[in-house]
Amino acid sequence: MLFKKKKATIKVTTMKCANCAKRIENALKERNVSTKINLETKEVELYFKDGIITVDEVKKIITDLGYEVA
Repeated sequence: MLFKKKKATIKVTTMKCANCAKRIENALKERNVSTKINLETKEVELYFKDGIITVDEVKKIITDLGYEVA
């Protein structure tokens, strides 16, 4: 089965430092989600395969880490 590559952006309003960004990056990497994080804008760009994980599941991973998403 072929999965379509997807890109999405999530705003993480409570991400404040490089350690926060690294924590999010590592948690998402475990689920095969690549990230590009901008601390200044508090945005996380996601690159993932549709059908493997959804944006809502990614948001839950981030909120389970204790961060708020917009």
